[in-house]
Amino acid sequence: MNMYRTGLIITILLWCSCDPARVLIVRSAYPEQASVTIYADQAFLPSIYSADTGQVRITVPDGAGNSELIFMYGLGGWANDSLLYQMSGQVDSICFTGIQGNHTLYLQDEIYDYLRLSRSGFASRKLTITAR
Repeated sequence: MNMYRTGLIITILLWCSCDPARVLIVRSAYPEQASVTIYADQAFLPSIYSADTGQVRITVPDGAGNSELIFMYGLGGWANDSLLYQMSGQVDSICFTGIQGNHTLYLQDEIYDYLRLSRSGFASRKLTITAR
Protein backbone atom coordinates (compact mmCIF):
# COMPACT_ATOMS: atom_id res chain seq x y z
CA MET A 1 0.00 0.00 0.00
CA ASN A 2 2.82 2.38 0.89
CA MET A 3 4.56 1.59 -2.43
CA TYR A 4 1.33 2.36 -4.29
CA ARG A 5 1.05 5.80 -2.67
CA THR A 6 4.69 6.60 -3.41
CA GLY A 7 4.22 5.62 -7.05
CA LEU A 8 1.05 7.67 -7.27
CA ILE A 9 2.74 10.75 -5.80
CA ILE A 10 5.69 10.44 -8.19
CA THR A 11 3.33 10.06 -11.16
CA ILE A 12 1.33 13.14 -10.15
CA LEU A 13 4.50 15.20 -9.70
CA LEU A 14 5.77 14.16 -13.13
CA TRP A 15 2.47 15.02 -14.82
CA CYS A 16 2.24 18.40 -13.11
CA SER A 17 5.82 19.43 -13.83
CA CYS A 18 6.00 18.52 -17.51
CA ASP A 19 5.45 21.79 -19.33
CA PRO A 20 6.40 21.40 -22.98
CA ALA A 21 8.58 23.99 -24.68
CA ARG A 22 6.92 26.39 -27.13
CA VAL A 23 8.60 25.97 -30.49
CA LEU A 24 8.34 27.97 -33.72
CA ILE A 25 9.47 26.08 -36.81
CA VAL A 26 9.98 28.00 -40.06
CA ARG A 27 10.55 25.56 -42.91
CA SER A 28 10.46 24.99 -46.63
CA ALA A 29 8.82 21.75 -47.73
CA TYR A 30 10.62 21.95 -51.10
CA PRO A 31 13.86 23.94 -50.55
CA GLU A 32 14.64 24.15 -54.27
CA GLN A 33 11.19 25.47 -55.19
CA ALA A 34 9.63 27.16 -52.16
CA SER A 35 10.63 29.78 -49.60
CA VAL A 36 9.10 31.79 -46.79
CA THR A 37 10.20 35.20 -45.52
CA ILE A 38 8.93 36.76 -42.30
CA TYR A 39 9.27 40.49 -41.69
CA ALA A 40 8.74 41.29 -38.02
CA ASP A 41 9.60 43.48 -35.06
CA GLN A 42 12.53 42.48 -32.86
CA ALA A 43 10.03 41.41 -30.16
CA PHE A 44 8.93 38.55 -32.46
CA LEU A 45 12.11 36.61 -31.68
CA PRO A 46 12.75 34.94 -28.32
CA SER A 47 14.83 37.09 -25.98
CA ILE A 48 18.02 35.05 -26.52
CA TYR A 49 18.26 36.34 -30.10
CA SER A 50 19.38 39.90 -30.64
CA ALA A 51 19.62 42.18 -33.64
CA ASP A 52 21.07 45.63 -34.19
CA THR A 53 17.81 47.03 -35.57
CA GLY A 54 14.22 46.98 -34.42
CA GLN A 55 13.23 44.89 -37.46
CA VAL A 56 14.12 41.30 -38.33
CA ARG A 57 13.87 39.29 -41.52
CA ILE A 58 13.77 35.50 -41.37
CA THR A 59 14.16 33.69 -44.70
CA VAL A 60 14.03 29.93 -45.27
CA PRO A 61 15.86 28.42 -47.02
CA ASP A 62 18.67 30.70 -45.96
CA GLY A 63 21.99 31.28 -47.69
CA ALA A 64 23.66 28.57 -45.60
CA GLY A 65 21.44 25.85 -47.08
CA ASN A 66 19.17 25.43 -44.05
CA SER A 67 15.63 24.49 -45.03
CA GLU A 68 14.37 24.72 -41.44
CA LEU A 69 14.92 27.14 -38.57
CA ILE A 70 13.75 26.43 -35.03
CA PHE A 71 13.13 29.05 -32.33
CA MET A 72 12.46 28.15 -28.69
CA TYR A 73 10.07 30.42 -26.75
CA GLY A 74 10.19 28.93 -23.25
CA LEU A 75 7.72 26.70 -21.45
CA GLY A 76 4.05 26.20 -22.19
CA GLY A 77 2.13 25.61 -25.38
CA TRP A 78 0.61 27.83 -28.05
CA ALA A 79 -2.90 26.80 -26.94
CA ASN A 80 -3.52 30.27 -25.50
CA ASP A 81 -4.90 32.32 -28.40
CA SER A 82 -3.78 35.59 -26.80
CA LEU A 83 -0.13 34.52 -27.30
CA LEU A 84 -0.78 34.01 -31.00
CA TYR A 85 -2.62 37.31 -31.30
CA GLN A 86 0.26 39.10 -29.59
CA MET A 87 2.74 37.39 -31.93
CA SER A 88 0.69 38.25 -35.01
CA GLY A 89 0.85 41.91 -33.98
CA GLN A 90 4.65 41.74 -34.06
CA VAL A 91 4.71 40.42 -37.65
CA ASP A 92 4.63 42.92 -40.52
CA SER A 93 4.17 40.25 -43.21
CA ILE A 94 4.76 36.62 -44.12
CA CYS A 95 5.69 36.08 -47.79
CA PHE A 96 5.36 32.62 -49.31
CA THR A 97 6.97 31.79 -52.66
CA GLY A 98 6.22 28.37 -54.07
CA ILE A 99 5.30 26.21 -57.00
CA GLN A 100 1.86 27.81 -57.26
CA GLY A 101 3.15 31.40 -57.12
CA ASN A 102 3.53 34.05 -54.43
CA HIS A 103 1.23 34.75 -51.51
CA THR A 104 1.69 37.36 -48.79
CA LEU A 105 -0.13 37.78 -45.48
CA TYR A 106 -0.22 41.44 -44.40
CA LEU A 107 -3.17 41.90 -42.09
CA GLN A 108 -2.90 40.97 -38.41
CA ASP A 109 -6.11 38.93 -38.56
CA GLU A 110 -4.82 36.94 -41.58
CA ILE A 111 -1.52 36.25 -39.83
CA TYR A 112 -3.33 35.32 -36.61
CA ASP A 113 -5.64 32.88 -38.45
CA TYR A 114 -2.67 31.29 -40.23
CA LEU A 115 -0.75 30.87 -36.95
CA ARG A 116 -3.81 29.49 -35.16
CA LEU A 117 -4.26 26.82 -37.85
CA SER A 118 -0.52 25.99 -37.80
CA ARG A 119 -0.45 24.67 -34.21
CA SER A 120 0.30 21.01 -33.58
CA GLY A 121 1.79 18.57 -31.11
CA PHE A 122 1.19 17.83 -27.44
CA ALA A 123 -0.38 20.89 -25.77
CA SER A 124 -0.16 22.70 -29.13
CA ARG A 125 3.54 23.21 -28.46
CA LYS A 126 4.66 23.44 -32.11
CA LEU A 127 3.88 26.35 -34.39
CA THR A 128 4.99 25.64 -37.96
CA ILE A 129 5.23 28.16 -40.80
CA THR A 130 5.76 26.17 -43.99
CA ALA A 131 6.47 27.20 -47.57
CA ARG A 132 5.06 24.72 -50.07
